[in-house]
Amino acid sequence: MNAFEKNQVKLIGQRLLAEANDLKRTVPTIERELGLPNGKFDSIKTGETELSETLNIAYCFAQSYPVKIGDILIDSDDTFNSMILMRSEQSHDSSRIYLRKNKDNQRTPYYEYRDTATSKFSPFKPEWIKELRFVNDSDPKNADVAYNNGHFLHQMTAVVGPVNFYWEINGEKYCEEMSTGDSNFISPFWKHSFASRNSSKNAYIIAVTFSGSVGRARSELYALGSDSVSNFAFDSEDKRKAIAQLIRQVLKNNMLNPNFLIKKLEANNVDIDLSALMNEEKPKSTSDLRALSDFLELPEDTFYLPTLHPNKEIVVKRYSETDSYLYDEELIDYKITQLAKSPYMPECNGFNIQILANDQNHASLLESTLHTFIYNYTDNPIHILWKHKQKLMSDIISSEDSVYFPPNIQHKFWSSNSDGAVFLFRAPSLIDLKVQKELSSFANKSRVLENSPWFD
Repeated sequence: MNAFEKNQVKLIGQRLLAEANDLKRTVPTIERELGLPNGKFDSIKTGETELSETLNIAYCFAQSYPVKIGDILIDSDDTFNSMILMRSEQSHDSSRIYLRKNKDNQRTPYYEYRDTATSKFSPFKPEWIKELRFVNDSDPKNADVAYNNGHFLHQMTAVVGPVNFYWEINGEKYCEEMSTGDSNFISPFWKHSFASRNSSKNAYIIAVTFSGSVGRARSELYALGSDSVSNFAFDSEDKRKAIAQLIRQVLKNNMLNPNFLIKKLEANNVDIDLSALMNEEKPKSTSDLRALSDFLELPEDTFYLPTLHPNKEIVVKRYSETDSYLYDEELIDYKITQLAKSPYMPECNGFNIQILANDQNHASLLESTLHTFIYNYTDNPIHILWKHKQKLMSDIISSEDSVYFPPNIQHKFWSSNSDGAVFLFRAPSLIDLKVQKELSSFANKSRVLENSPWFD
């Protein structure tokens, strides 16, 4: 058994112990109920049990108790020294070309896809996509443009070269001519496509697709069945109706009859028009919504729902020097331009970063609680330095190389000629701001990754 497998066995051992604690069963109880020899759990926790046997015990555990097997099987860290670097040659080796119908109804090359750096723990599924279909106009109804059906993942896109971006909203088709540094954000299931405007120039996109909270809940949605999806969704076209639906849901979840709650509000001299709030056609008072949250001892933003705008489902942003800023005005290290951003995914960010620092002493350390993806879209090599367990590591990102960093890894860039540039994208995964806030309230944060029973 190699070190990777041994570490995986240890992680599964930790998860088995945590689930045993949740089930209020001691290790001897679990071993007795599963017919395991005494000390087997300790052998798993120390990584001494073979991986194949550990997996069999994990499956037996999930079959015997109300625990999902996916909650027990934990993969080991797949980064090397806290990062993943994919060279352009490795990316090229993953090349595959897909065909789509043209105006003559013939299937011809449309896109070339290549993988880029990512991790099994990352929310990203980033791809290098070259546009192989050429067009000589910007007509969104061009018969040579093959729209997709939309996809489940959100997409942040950065453009290199003369690329046309096409999308469709409620049956209406649109097109924007885009160039290097331009970007867009595409929400799930909106039809879209890309094409090249110039066959003599390199034209491609960096498509950083990623899952949000719905993606992280998808396994449960699959298990509950297709009918469950509509039961969890609020009305997306009528905000008044959606808030009324949300209020009814909260009252049901808290075993509160509306008539009883109205009487309770009156008895406590709380001036809230609950009937109006629950009426799907009436406007909602923001102060009443906050007062209701406070009275029910809920977070004050409980009844807040974002306003949905059709023109925000697809966001297009042009590169502009006037939008750029220096990260550190004294060091003059990075010139940063924000890429297209969605109001519905506020924690997700993309940046076009021009590397102005020409040595590491004039470059700021960057850090984020989010997952980070980096792509060098220039012809110039870029130096990168990062911290791995308090040790400084360094490498060079060549043209079309890409990098993945997990959260909280400090890193910096510099370029000998001060003319390198990267696209950098960030997105949360399971450990989002809501998780951070809950974790902060725990009495003992060091015990979250459990190594001991819940009593002595």
